[in-house]
Amino acid sequence: ELDDSDLTSGATTNTSTSYTPGSGISVGSHTLYVQERNAAGNWSSSGSRTIVIDTTAPTASVTTATITNSGNAVVQSTETGTAYLVKTTVSVSNLTSITGAADSQWNSVAISSASTNTNLAATGLANGTYKVYAIDAAGNLSSASSNSVTVDTSSSSDTTKPQITGLSFSPSSIDTSSSSQTVTATISITDDTALPDGTYLNVDVRLMSPSKNQFIDFGGYTGSEETGGTSVSRTFKRTSTDGGLLSFQANNQKNSNIES
Repeated sequence: ELDDSDLTSGATTNTSTSYTPGSGISVGSHTLYVQERNAAGNWSSSGSRTIVIDTTAPTASVTTATITNSGNAVVQSTETGTAYLVKTTVSVSNLTSITGAADSQWNSVAISSASTNTNLAATGLANGTYKVYAIDAAGNLSSASSNSVTVDTSSSSDTTKPQITGLSFSPSSIDTSSSSQTVTATISITDDTALPDGTYLNVDVRLMSPSKNQFIDFGGYTGSEETGGTSVSRTFKRTSTDGGLLSFQANNQKNSNIES
């Protein structure tokens, strides 16, 4: 019987070890009382167990950051349970949709203290954007966190500057007094590390005369996502003149400032 220790009246009798209430149970704490009778008709003393009905999902949050897969995301849940760091390409509807995804798409950590920062390791996670979900002890799944974490393994240890391995002009003779001459400069660049998705290497070149009293400057960007160790060539076209300073039009992509 639920919430009544008097089992002489209103108690449910069955031969099963499970109990299903005849009607819905309200949210909150309840006490279930149980008594057993043997084949000879003798009743045991009653026992009881407290149960809690919880239908409210926790709220998950994460501190916005860019980390490598050797770092940690700082997560919280408003209830104890488990937090899951899940790549945003995974469609989440229940716990199985998280744990059924590839291992490189999610990680988890136990939440032992509600609303307290907990480190969730990014070990083994692929590059990308991740949000946090939380599940409480009753199995209620939260919505995705409003903030996100970016896992980026390509920018963690790249301290070597790119190398210019070649430079050529077409035509080879440049008229610095003309604003109508079309000049194409091609630079070959070798970068030791692949670029993060959507980023570019910024290129600034100054050509000095032997006496160093004359120079030509130009700059631009390489293409995005170059493979580490591969030479790339890009063309920059002259658009204006300014006292010997040549300006070359680039592709208008924002420089990531990963290297310069």
